[in-house]
Amino acid sequence: MQASEDGLYLMRIREKSLFQDTYPRIGAWPKRNFWRSKHRGPSISLGMRLPCLSRVVQGGGWTDYEIFVPVDADHHLAIFLATKWTSGLGAWLWRLRYWLYIRLLYYGLLNRAQDQWMIELMNIPPERLYRPDISITAWRRWCEEHARGPAVKELPVAGVNSDETGPVEASAGPPVRG
Repeated sequence: MQASEDGLYLMRIREKSLFQDTYPRIGAWPKRNFWRSKHRGPSISLGMRLPCLSRVVQGGGWTDYEIFVPVDADHHLAIFLATKWTSGLGAWLWRLRYWLYIRLLYYGLLNRAQDQWMIELMNIPPERLYRPDISITAWRRWCEEHARGPAVKELPVAGVNSDETGPVEASAGPPVRG
């Protein structure tokens, strides 16, 4: 994990991804099926940015943006954007791919169903992290170092004078809204 060139994203650096390898006694595994694409592979890069933005550049030439907006202490809204720079026939093919594959499988089954299930399984204290979990600890460290703190603004308390400890006389005007 390292900062991007502009310093805005925390980027996950992928060393090597294998989908098939050769093993002694069994040969190549898993076997490549004819219906699986040889061109589709892992994401090219993954970046996280505060507040609440995830960017995944996919191997198929498109980028996935995930934006999370807090609603209250226990809920959030998730906004998913799939983007690709294209025009003409490529734009029409992209729209077709989005509506038939990305929207249903990638966002529907993967992000909503499988990821939510995984998150619920991880919510088991005490947490045990190992070497492959470096992305989790790096993200937490990044948040501690780069997160903006809450905007603290001293507001006067109604009915209390800040200079004295006694109550303040109420004025005859309309209430002041902050």
